[in-house]
Amino acid sequence: MKKYVLTIFVISIFVLSSCNKSVDPVIDPPAKQQSSGVVVVSEGLFSQNNSSIAYYSLKDNTVNQNVYAAANSNAKLGDTANDMKIFGNKGYIAVDQSFKIEVIDVNSFKSLGMIDLSTYGEPREISIVDSTMGFVTVWNSNGDGVVKFNPSTITVISL
Repeated sequence: MKKYVLTIFVISIFVLSSCNKSVDPVIDPPAKQQSSGVVVVSEGLFSQNNSSIAYYSLKDNTVNQNVYAAANSNAKLGDTANDMKIFGNKGYIAVDQSFKIEVIDVNSFKSLGMIDLSTYGEPREISIVDSTMGFVTVWNSNGDGVVKFNPSTITVISL
């Protein structure tokens, strides 16, 4: 019996000592514009080219599915959308298996262009500093990296 109590005591010490204070996650600041809804990016199924965007209206409590396709003549968003950042009236969407950042107007969901990342790798997470500087993490066969881009001109600046 003492053996079991001692074992439980030792395991408890390891479990409790391995805990640490949680660090608050980094949260992107809210967009400066007044929000009237929520944009939901769905990655879809891997290798199925079926990522989509839905819009939930806080005013009407309604959901509009596939707003990107509807605004762009049924064009596909791409394969495996991972992240979206809103800066001003533009949304920047990392679509990793399509090797691009799709840029949309967040009011109409129309495509404004895209940043081709096929030379650099698969985009994962986006961070936008200001109108002339943004960063996106990429994965490629050489490992991970960070690509710097210009959100206004929708062009790559450097790796």
